[in-house]
Amino acid sequence: MNKIKFIFASALAVAAISSCLKEEAIVIQKPYTYDEQYFENLREYKKSKHTMSYVYYAAWAPLEGLTGYKDPASWGERIMGLPDSLDICNLWMGYPSPNPESESYAPVAYADMKYAQEKLGTRFVLHGDAATTRDVVYKGDTLNIQDLYNQWKAGTGTEEAFREALHNHAKIMIDKVNEAGLDGVDVDWEPQPAVWKDKQVLVDLMAYLRKNLPGKLIILDLFSDIPPAEVNEYIDYLVIQCYTPQIGCSVANLKNFYTTRGVNAGIPAEKIICCEQGGQTDYALNGGGLWKETNGGTQIYTTDGSKMYSFEGFARHTSENNMAGWGVFYVDRNYYSTKGPYYEFRKGIQVANPSIR
Repeated sequence: MNKIKFIFASALAVAAISSCLKEEAIVIQKPYTYDEQYFENLREYKKSKHTMSYVYYAAWAPLEGLTGYKDPASWGERIMGLPDSLDICNLWMGYPSPNPESESYAPVAYADMKYAQEKLGTRFVLHGDAATTRDVVYKGDTLNIQDLYNQWKAGTGTEEAFREALHNHAKIMIDKVNEAGLDGVDVDWEPQPAVWKDKQVLVDLMAYLRKNLPGKLIILDLFSDIPPAEVNEYIDYLVIQCYTPQIGCSVANLKNFYTTRGVNAGIPAEKIICCEQGGQTDYALNGGGLWKETNGGTQIYTTDGSKMYSFEGFARHTSENNMAGWGVFYVDRNYYSTKGPYYEFRKGIQVANPSIR
C-alpha cells in the first residue's frame, strides 16, 4: 500500500563537439502525497477488527557494534519505507531515542517512527528479553539474576533479593518504552539460563510489565517452548516463530506448531500471531518457502495462477481461522523482492484483508 516512489531523471545534455552546455528543464517526480482522509481511513482500519500484520524490523539501526546513527538514502533502511498498512513493528535491534545523551539516540529513525505512529497508526514495540539475560544493570547497580535465583532456591538467599533483580530488569524495558514513546514491549522468551526456564518467573515478569505499562501492548514471543497458561491474563498477543525452514512448509505443519505452543497451552487463537522467516535470501526475494496444502502435499496456486509461497500462505490461514494475525521476521530483506519493495509482504496484507468495494 505504500506508494512512495522516487524517479530521478537527469536533464543535462552535454554537446561535447561544440563544448557548449545546453540547459534543459530538470524533471523530478515528487513523492506521491495523500490527503488527510487517507490517513484517517488508515488509522480507523488499524483500530478495526482485522487480520493484523507484524514484523521484526532492524534495517533502520546501525550495524551491531557501531556507534552513531543512520541517515540513509534508501527507503529500505527507513521506517518510513515500511508499508503503510503494517500494524505492529518490533524494533528488534534497539530503539530510536530522541535524547542526544542516550546511547540509542537516532533522530532520523525517531522522526520516521513518530510519523508512522501519528499519521499511519502503526504501533512500535521494544524487543525485550526473558531469554539470555544474566546481569541486570539498572541505574549503575549490577545484579546477577541467575545467581540470585539459585541462592533463593537453595535457601542461601532471599526471594526479595531475587525480586529486586527481576523488577529492575522489567524497569529497564519500561524506561525505554517511556523514553521513546513506544507502544509497548515484546518479550522474547527462548530460555537459556535456568532462571528463565522457570515459568512462574516468566508469569511474574509479564504481570509486572502489565501493571507498570498501562494501556501499552504486552506481547510474548517464542519459538519452541510452551508458555504457561497464566500469561494469558497479562498479554495482548502471543507471537510464535513458526519458521518453515524448521517446521515444514504446509498448512498442517503451521497448524500443528501454533496449536501445541499456543492454543493447547491456553492462549486463544485470536491472540496468536504466526511469524515466518524472512532472513534467508530465497525467502526474502520470493516471499517465503513454496507452500504445500495438507492433502498429499499438493501444490496450491494463487488467484493469478502462480505458485503460492508461505508469506501468502500464513496470511490466508490466519485470516480464515480468525487468528490475531501473521508476520515476518527480518522483513527488511523483502524490500529487495524481485517484484518490488515488500511486494509479497504487502500482498499478504491485502489477501488477509481484501478491500471492500
